[in-house]
Amino acid sequence: MKQISRVVILAFALCLAFSVLASAQEIRINFQDKDTPVPEGWFADYHEPFGPKDNGLVYGWEQAETMGRNRDSVDPPQANTWDVLRATMTHMRNGKVWEIELENGLYDVEICIGDAWASNYSLKVENVIFWHNVKLRNREWMIKSMTVEVTDGKLTLNPLDAAKWETRLCWIVIKPNAGEPMPE
Repeated sequence: MKQISRVVILAFALCLAFSVLASAQEIRINFQDKDTPVPEGWFADYHEPFGPKDNGLVYGWEQAETMGRNRDSVDPPQANTWDVLRATMTHMRNGKVWEIELENGLYDVEICIGDAWASNYSLKVENVIFWHNVKLRNREWMIKSMTVEVTDGKLTLNPLDAAKWETRLCWIVIKPNAGEPMPE
């Protein structure tokens, strides 16, 4: 009985330590298809429903769809992380949001948009507009970092183009803000 209690306590302590570690460090998520190997140091998002993932985080989509893509037709597959990150993406479709559970607070959020095909992008993170009606050409990408505030326990990405599915996400990096004030 003592052995089982120790195992339970150890498991609880590890879960607690992991959740504290995850909330204190950078989270890097690549939006991709299931056939592409996940870049080292990144977590994958396969456009699955919001919920717990094997990596201990809770994130996902309001509606699951097979929207993850790898647009790179080079054979053999990409040799480096940067190529994989640019080649993979997911469509934000029909106004459906993506969310990740986070503690309330300030976060520095970096997002990459783009695709091998030309498109028009509009994206809001929490109440901060990252892009509105931005046109990118074929094989053009844009990266932007901004500070946002989470007040409801979830960081939310909203495509702002509910009737379309043009906004395409390549990756997101989320890092707790060191306490700097929100920009005016």
